[in-house]
Amino acid sequence: MPTYVEQKPSVGMGNSALPCLCWLELFLFGGLVTLAYLLHFTEIIPVVQQGFVCQDIALSKPFSGPSEAVPWPVLYAMAFGAPVVLIVVGELSPVLYQLGLGAMRDQAATAGQQGVPTFLRRLVKFTGNSNPLFPGLHLFGGCSALVLCGLGQVMTGSLAPYFLSVCSPNYTLLPVVSASSDGPSCVPATFISDDICAGKAEDIYSARRSFPSLHATLSWYAAVFMALYASSALCLRGTRLIQPLLVMGLLALAFLSAASRVTEYRSHAVDVLGGSVLGAAIAVYLSVAVLGCFRVKPAVPGDVAGQGGTPPEDRVAVITLP
Repeated sequence: MPTYVEQKPSVGMGNSALPCLCWLELFLFGGLVTLAYLLHFTEIIPVVQQGFVCQDIALSKPFSGPSEAVPWPVLYAMAFGAPVVLIVVGELSPVLYQLGLGAMRDQAATAGQQGVPTFLRRLVKFTGNSNPLFPGLHLFGGCSALVLCGLGQVMTGSLAPYFLSVCSPNYTLLPVVSASSDGPSCVPATFISDDICAGKAEDIYSARRSFPSLHATLSWYAAVFMALYASSALCLRGTRLIQPLLVMGLLALAFLSAASRVTEYRSHAVDVLGGSVLGAAIAVYLSVAVLGCFRVKPAVPGDVAGQGGTPPEDRVAVITLP
């Protein structure tokens, strides 16, 4: 009678594939960062040239110049730096609170056999993943938002509300010109597909990239990412208003940042709406599907109120207010 011997998977082969995966992740992330740089900080990738209607009022808004309500350095700092600050403060607050009371339990509880404190593992979870060589996950999401937004801009070539102001069209290049007291002009209500712009090339390139709005994309990505973290990973005992106020404040800042693009005539309302949906969708996917926010965790033996026990790795950070 034949005997069957159970074959266990080799542990060594699984571990030997880890360096390859690390280099593959770093290679893919480097390619993502490079593509984001080429899309938003250079003019190497051409934009689809869209035509316009002669004397289109929707494209004749004034150009307010380089000054903006939300400058680009502030936008990038809030999109890439603010989530890290919130996560670090949220994860270290309970540790510092317990140290101040002198009632800190085993915060240096080892993770597996690596001797990593629990709160450091949570920081890795929310800003990266189990691979210490992989960059922050929220940074990966921000670069993904930059790439998707940039691809949408160069592929659609949507014209900004101030396009005609920076285009300075030379109507003498048209086959049919209408005479007026101010000089040659285009025939009203005619569609112009020729490139007759005589303005500054840099401003024209930016004016052809209106949809989706980059300000709206990054603002809503960072706001929704931080709001989901604050809702799922922070538990404030003793108050019921601080957490909702924090979430509503983040969403309000994102709304104001996106709305400023419309009030300054830099984007259309549909551009802002498209960017907001794109940024929020990326944040929701990373927070819920990848990080597992709001996922129900199994009960841990011994972790009953009054019985002590070691909290699980994904246990929410608790800040008790007097």
